Parts: sequence; structure tokens; C-alpha cells
Amino acid sequence: PITLHVSSTLQDALDIMKEFRIGGIPVVDDHRKLVGIITNRDTRFQKDPKKPIREIMTKENLVVAPEGVDLAKAEEILQQYTIEKLPIVDKEYKLVGLITYKDISKRKDHPNSCKDEFGRLRVGAAVGVTH
Repeated sequence: PITLHVSSTLQDALDIMKEFRIGGIPVVDDHRKLVGIITNRDTRFQKDPKKPIREIMTKENLVVAPEGVDLAKAEEILQQYTIEKLPIVDKEYKLVGLITYKDISKRKDHPNSCKDEFGRLRVGAAVGVTH
């Protein structure tokens, strides 16, 4: 998943959120250990673009799931905690993935869609010309 380093600034977070049209980004340390998550809610009322994200990110009581969690369990966790993003961590708490409510919704809405190895939709087009 797209991540930010704990030393990043609010402006870094806002730039990435805008570029990728996402509402939250996991925050990791030098060893890819999950140390927090920054969301639109965290950034909404902040004024200083140079403010370190470590000061505004959510870092306490992070809801995570273990590597290998299935989508049904992930959806259950998202609903139970009323969250939209579920970081997936290994035994050392290193970030290995991210499941979002949007991911689950898309999978339900389009169960037979063709996706690449990253779960992104593959798009194809054909154009015909007749005389």
C-alpha cells in the first residue's frame, strides 16, 4: 500500500491524498513497522503544512488484522470498529497490506471483474471500423 514515513509532514500527506485520491495513509517507521495512520479526519482542521504527521496521526488503539485474514473477517472488523481502512500486519507489526471498505464494496459489486496481481481493474477496449 501507499505509505508515509513517520518523519513526513502534513503537506506530504495532503499531496499524496490528493494525487491518489485516497482518504487515509498508513504511517511506518524505517523498518516498515506500522506506527499510525493519517486520515482526512486528522488533517481537516490543521493549518500548518510543515507540521509533522507524527503529531496529528492516529497512533493509539490502532485496529489491525494479521497477515492472511480473509475478506469476510476483514469486513467484520471494519464494521465492528466503524472504520474504512484496515492495515494488515505481520508478526513483527510490519505493514504488509491494507484492506479498505471500498475494496470490499467493489469486490461485491463486481465479483467477476478482471484484476491484476495488485487487485486493480484491468481495462480493455476494442475499436472496430466498418465501411
